[in-house]
Amino acid sequence: MKTLKMKKIITLALAALLSLPQSFAQNTQLTKDQILNMSIEELSDLSFEDLMAAVETLGVGSVDELFAMIMNKNVSSASKREESSFTSPLSTTVITKEELRSWGATTIEDAFRLIPGMIVSQRSNGVYDIHMRGLNNIPDNHLLLYTENNSMQLMVDGRVVQNFITGTIQMHELPISIEDVERIEVVRGAAGALYGMNAVSGIVNIITEKASVASKAVSGAMQMGNMNTFVGDFGLRRTIGDKLSLGLTVNGQQRSRPTDKIRVVAISDLYFDVNNQWKTNGKYGADITADQLQAAIADGSLVPLPTGGWFSVSDMKRVKQTATLLSQALWNITEDEASFEDQFPEPGVARRNFGFNGYLSFRPTTDVNIDLTAGYQNSFVVSVSPSHKYYSQTWRDSKTAYVNLTANIKDFNIQANYTGGPQNFIFGTPSWAMYTNNIDAHADYDFRFANDALSIKPGFGVMHFLYKDKEKERHDYGDGRGPVELSGFFNGQGELTIISPSLRADWKWQGLRLIAGLRADKTTKPDKWNVSLQGVASYEISNDNFVRFNYGRSFRAPNMINTSLDLYWFRTGLHAPDQMTFYGNPDADLVQIDNFELGWRFRPTDRLLIDAEAYYSKSKDYGGLNFVRSALTIAEDDYTRLTESYYGTFFQDLQACLPAIGSGAMTGEQFVTKHVYGVIGQMNTYSTLQYNNFPYLVKQMGIGINLDWIISSKLIFKLNANVQKTTIDDHYPYQQNENCRMQISNAIGSVVPSIVPVFTEALMGAAAGQANPPALKEALKGALDGVMEKSVRHEGTYYDLGALGAPEVVLTDDHEHKATPSVYGMAGLIWKPIQQLNVSAFANYVGQRQYLTNYSQDIEVHYPAQADKGTEVEAKVTMNLKIGYKPNDNIEVFVNGNNLFNDNKPELIFCDEIGGLYTVGVTFGL
Repeated sequence: MKTLKMKKIITLALAALLSLPQSFAQNTQLTKDQILNMSIEELSDLSFEDLMAAVETLGVGSVDELFAMIMNKNVSSASKREESSFTSPLSTTVITKEELRSWGATTIEDAFRLIPGMIVSQRSNGVYDIHMRGLNNIPDNHLLLYTENNSMQLMVDGRVVQNFITGTIQMHELPISIEDVERIEVVRGAAGALYGMNAVSGIVNIITEKASVASKAVSGAMQMGNMNTFVGDFGLRRTIGDKLSLGLTVNGQQRSRPTDKIRVVAISDLYFDVNNQWKTNGKYGADITADQLQAAIADGSLVPLPTGGWFSVSDMKRVKQTATLLSQALWNITEDEASFEDQFPEPGVARRNFGFNGYLSFRPTTDVNIDLTAGYQNSFVVSVSPSHKYYSQTWRDSKTAYVNLTANIKDFNIQANYTGGPQNFIFGTPSWAMYTNNIDAHADYDFRFANDALSIKPGFGVMHFLYKDKEKERHDYGDGRGPVELSGFFNGQGELTIISPSLRADWKWQGLRLIAGLRADKTTKPDKWNVSLQGVASYEISNDNFVRFNYGRSFRAPNMINTSLDLYWFRTGLHAPDQMTFYGNPDADLVQIDNFELGWRFRPTDRLLIDAEAYYSKSKDYGGLNFVRSALTIAEDDYTRLTESYYGTFFQDLQACLPAIGSGAMTGEQFVTKHVYGVIGQMNTYSTLQYNNFPYLVKQMGIGINLDWIISSKLIFKLNANVQKTTIDDHYPYQQNENCRMQISNAIGSVVPSIVPVFTEALMGAAAGQANPPALKEALKGALDGVMEKSVRHEGTYYDLGALGAPEVVLTDDHEHKATPSVYGMAGLIWKPIQQLNVSAFANYVGQRQYLTNYSQDIEVHYPAQADKGTEVEAKVTMNLKIGYKPNDNIEVFVNGNNLFNDNKPELIFCDEIGGLYTVGVTFGL
């Protein structure tokens, strides 16, 4: 920062103390809001007259007091009313564009490393997973989908940008970039009564920059670096008179992965020989005996293929070709599924984004503000697979447009927006491609009484989500019927509606402030009301001491997977089950959290701000897709053919075995058991999954310390740290795939003992020794029919044999939830030795985590010596450094190092090993 000369400080102090008659404020165009949003550097660069005008406009008595006001930024997201962040009634953080640039953030996501309470993990170059205080990977032992953020609400100018297909935040779907940002406001803790569903752990509201008299007409940034990284932003802003302003911004990113290989969790027991041929052992009937296999391994001509790891697409193709010849399907790839080119179209690409946004602001009077924004984004990123595939990495794309209207007419506020377009969560899997059409509108009126001491704000909102399958799956059974069209993700389309009346009261008396909020959300799925509550009490002890207490109850919004999923999956050539049906549950309860928070802000000096918060939360009604029923099945037509052809074989075999049975060498039960397994061998396994609530009760307690210290005009220090503990009572321990295996195994194990006595009785009753095939056939078919259950699924009639529900489980209390880190935070310095030079450095720390997913057992089976390594994420310190030089007020050139020391430990399971990113760039404003 520029050093203020002693003469200027003395002059300003004297001017304030002596109340000089000359008015500097009337000679400046700077407004109060513009001054409050200026950085210390910008204030220091003001002329004597403009700095005097700033002091006079704000009514402060010294430059030190002016700097203190800069530390105490304004915020609107804590109560939907502009107020000082120091006296914000909730745990609040504000970070401006200038701070983002000063600290070297390359993306909006990267900026969250600077914000208290945020846990940031990089999946690949520029692709992030972001959580507020954790509470992710619940339930564990399930799909990787549940590791994604689904408990924080993300907004842009108050417009919710949640993805309601999965209920998660997809940061790459934002149409904006850092160039669009004016500031980012973060509120921690349950805030459903104010912002509605999904504000479970808190909210993030990104406020975009609108054109004003202080705006740069042309601005932008550009940087490039290793891993083929290019990030560019460009903006145009202009005011027309004093009532109309326009803006247009364009942004783009291109980033490569550090590798073009795919992370495969586990495969079959294949071997690779020196002649580049794939072989298997005799277990799969291949062209090599067990002795030959052992000899080949011993002399080095055959090398065991690792049961998992990183594979190129060409390697995977060769594995598939061999697996096809051996009738073995690997990595969930079969002949009727998409090609590798479809599933991994550009395996070396980490992220590719393009977006543009248009802004129009109209201020016809001081009491009327109208903002209209519209934009488009096109994104393509690598991510983890939300469903279970043996390759854990998949590519996603999204092409959506939006329009957003916000109007403030004195104390009446209204906002309405639309978002729509195609999205694809897993390339090469048609069922995960769909169209989104979302409408969101809400309005409120602020009734003010007793000179604004009391505010009562009723409101009403409505949200409607409509998702349509982009295309349907086609499956060839190989029975001459040709390809059959199956359902997509929703078997057509799925939709949800939420209506939300609300009421909020805010009362101030001297330093005391009391807030009560109530919001009732009526959802169509589930068809019920969910009532969010909020109670806040705060007290400003003095100008430098402020305490607050907050209680909030919030609910997670319903999403399409949980409520509307209707998908049928044929798994020809894969391990059991052979067929699976996935159902949503429109009656499942929504996740509920009750959060208690106590906070204290303290300024021991004008240049030091300390904000401490302690929190405790209890949340319940988590759920997941789980196996609820498995069975041995056979289609009705196949069952008829089986019974027509099978009993002749049965009778012939019986004739041959009668001497052995008569002599006692074989019992009738042994003979029947052999043939029962023959019947079972001609059946398929079928499983049903449905979204259901688990009995989890999740408890989290923690403390956070945040510190901002302007040490001098040359040096700023920033620190935030969180220490917390997350436990689960009534924890459900079974791994999802293990649950399925148990059901199928138990089904087979229970069927054989139940059928054998029936068949044996039929055998004896038909007097087998008298050679009466018609009577025997009728008796055995009757016995089999007696244990079969007829059912209809997807327009087909089936017989189910040995259908079993979910196994009984043992629930445990005080289970440590290791996917949420117990310690995380950052510490950093900004140093400005001379006016033109800015050096910033900060370290971000996230503690060790362990993710248990549906891959966990596969890892334990195939990586017995590396089970922990496959599920654990090591603690990591990411060091960041930026050096920027400003030859004048319009341009800055910089070098930037993210993860400066090139620590390439993965930050999330099954994701890329990301090392350092080193870029050079320029920002400009004219």
